[in-house]
Amino acid sequence: MILHITTHKEWEKALSEGEYTTPSLKLEGFIHCSTLNQAADTANIFFKGQNGLTLLCIDENKLKSECKYEDPTGGGKHDSGVDNLFPHIYGPINTSAVIKSVDFPANENGLFVLPKELIDMEKFMTQQKDWNPESYLKFGDERTQPSIDLVNRIKMSSPPQNILDIGCGPGNSSRILTDRWPSAKLVGLDSSPNMIEKAKKDYPQREWILSDASTFSPMSKFDIVFSNATIQWIPNHENLLKQFCAMLSDNGVLAFQIPLFRDMPISKAIAKVAQMERWRIKTSGCSNLFTYHDYGFYFDRLSKELVSVELWETYYLHVLESQLSIIEWTKSTAMKPYLDCLSNDTEKTEFEEEVLLEVKKEYPCQENGKVIFPFKRLFVIGYKSK
Repeated sequence: MILHITTHKEWEKALSEGEYTTPSLKLEGFIHCSTLNQAADTANIFFKGQNGLTLLCIDENKLKSECKYEDPTGGGKHDSGVDNLFPHIYGPINTSAVIKSVDFPANENGLFVLPKELIDMEKFMTQQKDWNPESYLKFGDERTQPSIDLVNRIKMSSPPQNILDIGCGPGNSSRILTDRWPSAKLVGLDSSPNMIEKAKKDYPQREWILSDASTFSPMSKFDIVFSNATIQWIPNHENLLKQFCAMLSDNGVLAFQIPLFRDMPISKAIAKVAQMERWRIKTSGCSNLFTYHDYGFYFDRLSKELVSVELWETYYLHVLESQLSIIEWTKSTAMKPYLDCLSNDTEKTEFEEEVLLEVKKEYPCQENGKVIFPFKRLFVIGYKSK
């Protein structure tokens, strides 16, 4: 991850245009950026006394323009070593490469200090591991039911010809789409190599693409853009929704579902354990990795792009075998970022055991020994035409 300092005004302009540029691109041929270690010094030298600044957090792998590490003047490698090399972007910055924008005010002494959340984000990006399809599918029926409910609510005057499933995982949600519309051409998209390999193995007749949803740029439009329990892992939903709507055909439908995880006791149990002295430093920042808003946010944004929008929330009352089943459920999804930050399997097991103690307080066993696990989800369907 690299950083660029700009103003709120310039970033808002870039969001409306789809790309960000600076005068230096025309004058010097590139846009100046910094690493995490360089950003505060850069701000204190070149932006002293300025207000209304924001830090753009840029994923180099998502850039459409070339990025080079060079002397600050663009003259190549500096004799004094790598620490003096700055990232330069030789072209506009596509807004889809900006994974987060962070307010960047000076402190009470007038100095700029790197926000802690950026340090946490960088740590997570370097530590995260790939998803495990087998663990995910231990609760395959329960995870797939929201897809069934969302697909069944989609209204179309004629069968769709092209469907995009964003965050398709191992293909369980894609199967629901093709069961309803078997003649449609379906494309499944996921950033996890393991999930895509599982989907290819189980459903070889479909097209599966390994790609990041925030940078995916299809050559054609889709009659349905669908996503089940995926976009909570992607920041900047305002920009993301615009991207999704731009992928729709003239009569297209956008349909997605988001787990409202922070509204649930299991989320509070994980957060409580993560704040314990033993785990606080290792798991810092993990709670900031989930992105979602209330239903009003999605209605307001999509109403600017689409003709009509439907929304609803649902609590699924899953009946599980035990309280331990809740741990098994969450450690393959919402607890995964926390576990990925831990050093070894022993630490992971001990973290899970401490979360289990909190789970037992929040989720009592029923008379027959089973446990009811309420799971809250938000559903959204938007139509491009009446």
